[in-house]
Amino acid sequence: MFNTDNPALTGTWAPITEELVIDDLGIEGTVPDDLVGTLFRNSYNQRFAPLNPDTYHIFDGDGMVYSIELRDGKASYRNQWVANDGARAELAAGRTLYNGLFSASGIPQPEVPPGAPKVKHVGSVNVIRLGDRTLALQETGDRWWEIDPKTLEVVAPFDFFGEAGDRGALTAHPHVDPTTGNFIFLQIDSRTGSLDIAEADGDGKVVSRQSIHLDRMSYVHDMMFTPDYYIVMLGPIGWDTDFGPIVAEGRSSWSFDPDRGSRILIIDRADGTIRSVTDDPNQVNHYLNAYQEGDLIVIDASVNPIIGGTKDLVVSDQFPISHTGEWRPVAPAALWRWTVNPEKGTVVHEHVNELSADFPRPNETLMGTKHRYGYFMGSAVVSGAGGAFGNTAIKHDYQTGETQQQLGSAEGGFNVGEPLFVPRARSVVEDDGYVLVMFRHPPTMTSQLLILDAQNFNGEPIARVKIPTWLPTSVHGNWVPDQS
Repeated sequence: MFNTDNPALTGTWAPITEELVIDDLGIEGTVPDDLVGTLFRNSYNQRFAPLNPDTYHIFDGDGMVYSIELRDGKASYRNQWVANDGARAELAAGRTLYNGLFSASGIPQPEVPPGAPKVKHVGSVNVIRLGDRTLALQETGDRWWEIDPKTLEVVAPFDFFGEAGDRGALTAHPHVDPTTGNFIFLQIDSRTGSLDIAEADGDGKVVSRQSIHLDRMSYVHDMMFTPDYYIVMLGPIGWDTDFGPIVAEGRSSWSFDPDRGSRILIIDRADGTIRSVTDDPNQVNHYLNAYQEGDLIVIDASVNPIIGGTKDLVVSDQFPISHTGEWRPVAPAALWRWTVNPEKGTVVHEHVNELSADFPRPNETLMGTKHRYGYFMGSAVVSGAGGAFGNTAIKHDYQTGETQQQLGSAEGGFNVGEPLFVPRARSVVEDDGYVLVMFRHPPTMTSQLLILDAQNFNGEPIARVKIPTWLPTSVHGNWVPDQS
């Protein structure tokens, strides 16, 4: 499409070009009566040719949100680009105006039109519901973007009523503490060397904030919490969030230092006291969950182990997908469990299973407390199973060690997205509910939403929602039940 063999712009990551509305999708099986609402997903979907297509990185792609609404046993589909300020400026110009923040184009950024922002932040990572707002999330600026939940059009920026403004890069992985109902998020700012962790109420009003100083700036994509602690992991991938000079020169905001290993920060939620524990070099992408067990903290996450490497590593060529075909020094994502004793400063980590897996999601009513199950996108070696970024959905039982896989069909061949667990109405057992997961079929360029019985994960789906088009390779999203 953009005259490049860059895997971030080709194959399953090739952008789509149309905004569509499709009503009354075909359904095989029956949508459960208690699944009424909308599945929102977000994706990297570059609109115009990048300044340097060969070095383009997926994290710099334009946001594209899509929704699948389930109601009265029927389903409908809609997708739309996230038209925030930078995207609107490029749409008016009919071409790319900006360098990315993660890729290194090597090209000085041209002057942007009067009134356009100097840096383009893309709303491409996640979609959440906060109070009465539906928000498209990004992780480089100090605001997210409210969208209309029906039309998906951008309504306005959202910065926690001014509380997030000019405090650095917001995470695109906030979490809700089910015990307090508070909404937990972080911001990181290399200009001040600060990492802020804040909690907001259900309407987005900030009720607490802790700011800590970091002696090194690492790329922090996600965080976790327990009843007493916040958890942040700092790895060898460095991050400069002073984006103005970076885009002006066509540099990447990432750097790499394999000599500094990794650190686990355990931060007291009450008083901000920090305990730091060192570990082998690794890059944590996404957490499944964490919980306290006596004096110990157990952390389950997806991690890219770091195997060697030098400071001249071009991170954007290796992480989170390899542009070169080489998975070294950044190894493929895998499931790890850490057991930390914060008082003694000790940590033990273990590799949970042999599958490559990422995009972990638990039953989120248990966040911060002990869980048994996790759901993941993974890669399995199956004859005929395709997809550059995962070909199977996974359910892992941390109690028995059993791993179940859902390939979508006996033949496989699907490209699989992040699975979401939705509890059944009035459920009392952890895995009593549904798993919603997107399956896309490269040979036919069509897609399916599979609705799985979580207790019969590798069995025949309860329903298949048939979508007669190729969906963008989404990264994260959420199920929003009907609130009418």
